[in-house]
Amino acid sequence: MPKAPQKKIIGLSKPVFIASLIIVLALSIVSLLAGAIGRSIIKNVSLPSWIIVDQPRPELPAEAIAHIGGIAITNTMLTAWISIVVLAVFFFLATRRMKLVPGRLQAVAESIIDHLFSFCTDIAGEKNGRKFFPLMATIFLFVITNAWMNLIPGYGSILIDTHEGAVILFRGANTDINFPLVLAVVSFVMVEYWGLRTLGVFHYLSKFFNQYFENTVHTQAFITDFECRGGAITGLLHRGGQRLPD
Repeated sequence: MPKAPQKKIIGLSKPVFIASLIIVLALSIVSLLAGAIGRSIIKNVSLPSWIIVDQPRPELPAEAIAHIGGIAITNTMLTAWISIVVLAVFFFLATRRMKLVPGRLQAVAESIIDHLFSFCTDIAGEKNGRKFFPLMATIFLFVITNAWMNLIPGYGSILIDTHEGAVILFRGANTDINFPLVLAVVSFVMVEYWGLRTLGVFHYLSKFFNQYFENTVHTQAFITDFECRGGAITGLLHRGGQRLPD
């Protein structure tokens, strides 16, 4: 008698899903207890020093942990490379042996890509969604992987000695001002490129000028209306025998 197929949760068997959930919950609890907020709520918790994360101090520049020639390797560059490696290894393992009936890892990867692709096509349509999907999915996966990796115990707490003093070894890439700046520049350039390529140079640029003239007309109309109302109020005050202050 054939065995009944096991029920799967997000492409994982029930035991694997439960084990993954326990690991995630354990990491979340440890991260909470090792963080500044958790230690202020629950005091006298004995944890290894390399896990404990002090209250963060806002620092815009990333700290250099090594140098290759004249190029400084910062702690945010290191964590960004780790995130890239994690994503590359995950999708390599998930797609190296593609099957019509996907396995667990392939099912998770396909679920992620399908949700992101549906998100793009629902907003931009089938044609434009396919065009925007690679860049949008890359930025989303890179940003969220950096954020989740920053929750792993050891991020922000392991220190190394350099010629500039003790610095953090693993610092979340999202905390480096250069990271969102680069994403903003890439997004801006690609949006302008797609707009110019889709609508043409003159048609695309005309939208900015039309909006400018429209805003100018509305502003002038508002000023004129304000002046008319102000003049009417002044006339009423004069007629009432009141003298306006100079």
